[in-house]
Amino acid sequence: MFKKSLAVLASLIVSGTAVTIPASAEEVSISGGVDIISTYVFRGFQLADEAIQPYVEIGKGGFYTGVWFSTPLDSREFFDNEVDIYAGYSFDISESLSGDVGFTRYIYTDSDGESDTTELYAGLAIDAPLEPSVYLYYDLDLEATTLEGSAGHSYPVSETVSLDLGGTLGFIDADGDDFTYFLASAALTKPVADNAEAYVSVNFGANSEDTFIDDSNDLFNNGDLTQLESSGFWFGIGFTASN
Repeated sequence: MFKKSLAVLASLIVSGTAVTIPASAEEVSISGGVDIISTYVFRGFQLADEAIQPYVEIGKGGFYTGVWFSTPLDSREFFDNEVDIYAGYSFDISESLSGDVGFTRYIYTDSDGESDTTELYAGLAIDAPLEPSVYLYYDLDLEATTLEGSAGHSYPVSETVSLDLGGTLGFIDADGDDFTYFLASAALTKPVADNAEAYVSVNFGANSEDTFIDDSNDLFNNGDLTQLESSGFWFGIGFTASN
């Protein structure tokens, strides 16, 4: 799925995007949304400051495909505009266990294809308290393997507002370089129309290496990679809708 097209929590943690409201197995489902985040963090790495991130997804039965965008709102950034094109298939293994397989093509529009990569993924999700899931990713171009586990829960705050909590722990092996990261999110979600929701979130991320930018310095402009930190907070607001 979208970068974060895993389960509900992975998307909450990385960008705050909510998951598609499922249609029947024979019906075509269409969903879309947009997130505005104070920091773009992907798997424990800060890739940009403020960004706007719209997406759209189409599904039928267990098959789905979509496109996800990230456009920095500030001139300080590590990466260019990003377009992720993904497709996959989700399926039931048992009453409480489901599987998901697919691929994502990461495209950086100003890199002339030099930074573009393709990643395969497979995951398992359990229909149980805390909704645990585990995903394995392999980037064919970077030769990087990522193992990621997530869990979370939604608590009703009122008749129309929920508090969605989630956590993700991941491990990356990238051509001999190892990274461990942790992500956590708390989001208040409220329906705003039929099959449409809005949210506001606060997020925390930590990495075994220094991968977060200290806002007190101007790293993007002066290139001083010594002024990095191993953790950081960021905020998000967003809107999602589906048929």
